[in-house]
Amino acid sequence: MLIPTTLAGRSTWKSQYRGYGSQLFLRKITVSYLMLGLALPMLVWQIVAFHRFAIHMSNLYHWIYFSATMLLFGGAVVEGYLGGTLHHR
Repeated sequence: MLIPTTLAGRSTWKSQYRGYGSQLFLRKITVSYLMLGLALPMLVWQIVAFHRFAIHMSNLYHWIYFSATMLLFGGAVVEGYLGGTLHHR
């Protein structure tokens, strides 16, 4: 879902805000692209090595994937906070 939401956000930024380059927008764009850069390799990894994710929690693959998922969750929190800041100005 990151690809359509990133594209929709970019479209809205260009059309409604005329591509205004404030610090708030630049942070949202940066976080969005960092999340895409993390999520796409995770998706490919899960597709290619699906059998490794069925292994017990003590496996290193589990903890790497869990950590990356928590980073994505943190990115979503930051995006939400910045979006809320945008609407309450």
